[in-house]
Amino acid sequence: MQQAMMTDFIIMDGHLTSHVRRMRALYGKRCQILIDSITARFGNELPVMGDEAGLHLILGLPDHANDHAVTAAAYDAGVIVRPLASYYSSDTPPRRGLLLGYACVAHEKIGPAFDTLARVIE
Repeated sequence: MQQAMMTDFIIMDGHLTSHVRRMRALYGKRCQILIDSITARFGNELPVMGDEAGLHLILGLPDHANDHAVTAAAYDAGVIVRPLASYYSSDTPPRRGLLLGYACVAHEKIGPAFDTLARVIE
């Protein structure tokens, strides 16, 4: 009975499709706000990667940057990011960068949070 009800809710009534469409628009706008904030502050100096889909993007840092140190300083400043170097195997030289999530950040908080992160990076 529960499976039949879920099938009707998700597939037959189109609620899942509607939800996915709304979330895609919401997350797309948040992603664009973040990209615009990055571009306004750094131009093309720091590359943005992985922004085509998903709920995160990668902000590249210069090769001499310590993304672990930037992550710790950002945390101390109230912004949570992840160091890209942590996602590499030990056999691969890591690319320096930050994994930035935007899904759970309200539109109006993305710019100020990135400004804080940018000050840490600088």
